[in-house]
Amino acid sequence: MSNRAAPREIEALVAPGRSEAGPTEPTRCALVAFVLHSDEAELQAARRGVAGGEGRLANRPIRAGMRFLPALAIVATLAASPAFAVGESVGGFPSWSERVMHQLANRARVDPQLEMDACGANCGEAACYAPQPPLYYKRALNRAARFHAAHQVQNGYFAHTSSCTLVGNLDALYPNACNGAASCSCVGGANQCSGSCTSFSARVSLFGGGPSGEIIASPSDPDYAFHLWLYEPSSNPACSFSQTNGHRWLLLKSAGAVGFGTSGYSVGDFSSSGGEQHEIASGSHWPRQAPSVEAWASFYATAAPEAADVVVDGACVPMALGRGVPENGAWKADVGGVGSGCHRYYFVFRDADGELVSYPETGSLGIGPAGSCADWSDARPAMASTGCTTVPEPGAAMSAMLALGTLAAGARRRRIGSRSGSISARTSATRDA
Repeated sequence: MSNRAAPREIEALVAPGRSEAGPTEPTRCALVAFVLHSDEAELQAARRGVAGGEGRLANRPIRAGMRFLPALAIVATLAASPAFAVGESVGGFPSWSERVMHQLANRARVDPQLEMDACGANCGEAACYAPQPPLYYKRALNRAARFHAAHQVQNGYFAHTSSCTLVGNLDALYPNACNGAASCSCVGGANQCSGSCTSFSARVSLFGGGPSGEIIASPSDPDYAFHLWLYEPSSNPACSFSQTNGHRWLLLKSAGAVGFGTSGYSVGDFSSSGGEQHEIASGSHWPRQAPSVEAWASFYATAAPEAADVVVDGACVPMALGRGVPENGAWKADVGGVGSGCHRYYFVFRDADGELVSYPETGSLGIGPAGSCADWSDARPAMASTGCTTVPEPGAAMSAMLALGTLAAGARRRRIGSRSGSISARTSATRDA
């Protein structure tokens, strides 16, 4: 995907409980922002509008003397079994663009130095990043992130703290009974604060997200927004979270779960625990539709997979390792002949035990127009009887099983549990700030 830049502005917010190497002057580059949260205190974010071309600027001083938690500390936390199959869309969550951001993040995490080479002088702390495990999808974070994107656009602000005091039953209202308008999302139906505006952490908690950090950007295009976050300018070489590298630090150093949301703006909400822990942590394609698209999926396990396919309209397209290492890598396939119409696809890996795992576990993803080709559908084309590297001789019974989605939801749903040993070999602990 191409990387684009625009003369916009950057803003940064950091919650008490985290620290950075010292405030620096904001650099004009994009309308983006980040925030870290600690249980020790709530973020009290100040919003300050500044005229500046296409964007606005707001920042908040940093409180020093707090710790940034080690990245490995959360690995042993097991996620609760989700109510839905891994990768399945529920009520439109996640969307295509939100899946793309998730996959871009996990792709960058398996080989951050490749991204740092592309970033160049903008990434002064480039040497600080080592390969990391994937971030797992957490629906509560996805919902919280998309709501905040919509709320900012509808109510005319750009900040982590909401522009009003949000109603307590927001999770039940959004999106069907409330689209983010102040009339339904704010206490009293007015875009104003009743005592205090709702902080970032309180807002995400309304959705059950267990927040640890947040990043926001003005573009809704997933490629554009993601690379504004990833390539934000920072000349400071220190290996610590800072006001100028915070977006990149959260994307490449966070551990646990994430949910991205796009609705006019883009938002990423992070949590130090939970998520749909599965060998195939994420998968998507881009662009949305073209004669040829790239399909990517992130695989993470104790051993390399034996084979990988993306099944498009029933035909298998072999995948190859695109970045990282086989046991913690981003796998890629170029898919042609999809320039028009709607094409259903899903990913299938044969793991080191010879078992098949798929993403999504049920149904399929879509390549096609936004209005007429569902991002996810319960339709699942049968796998071809030939040409599949994951199932050399599948037979009719296996094809039927794949078509019904019983492959992934049946014998073994893969969960990645406490794996501190295998992770520590390719993860560097985050330093105390």
